Amino acid sequence: MAAQIILVDDHALVRVGFRRLFDETSGELEVLAEAGDGAAALDLAESTAPAVWIIDLDLGDSISGHELLVELRRRGSRAAILICSMTTAPHVVAYAILAGADGYLFKNAAPEEALRAVRTVLAGQKYLPVSSEILRGASARFAGRSARAELGTESRSPGRIQTAPVNTIAEEDTIFLDSLTPRERELMRFLRRGLSSREAAALMGVGEKTIERHRANIRSKHALSEEAFVRLLGAR
Repeated sequence: MAAQIILVDDHALVRVGFRRLFDETSGELEVLAEAGDGAAALDLAESTAPAVWIIDLDLGDSISGHELLVELRRRGSRAAILICSMTTAPHVVAYAILAGADGYLFKNAAPEEALRAVRTVLAGQKYLPVSSEILRGASARFAGRSARAELGTESRSPGRIQTAPVNTIAEEDTIFLDSLTPRERELMRFLRRGLSSREAAALMGVGEKTIERHRANIRSKHALSEEAFVRLLGAR
């Protein structure tokens, strides 16, 4: 019996590519359903039970791939989840694995590697595109408390990620903060306190355009839409 897979990517061409790849596995792997955005994926989660979810981080809508991952785990999904993204930074890989992903595949991977990744997570093993040493280094920073203190949001469970509600991931995860520059962290501290971009600009002694650039950089590092950024970090 074929292992059934749900594809979640906002680019139809990517979904077609995966479907054709799986069609060549002689019935080993098959696409159960597709979703072009996070909301559609959550609808599918109500009525389907795939063996594997393949999820892009940047879905181009208000629900990011990371939020979808966390929500699926919060709902108790036991399916294997493979993140497939253009984002190659080790801290982003670690961020996804700590949140519950079973594997992470770069979008520039060869078809053979994609099949290997799917088969690996189906077998109950982790599939990582970076060395275990790099991932451990990124994950180790999660155990620290200094970054949380900068936001004034001490974790209830230091050193361990939880399957957190979508809007509290940043409070539980220092890896997010470790990826930011000092000025980006400073901006995040103000936004977490409820300041507007204009108020933060005044306190930081910069223009609003600089603040917007910082926001865009933060979003880019974690493949977040503006809506997901606001919800994830509690900014107003």
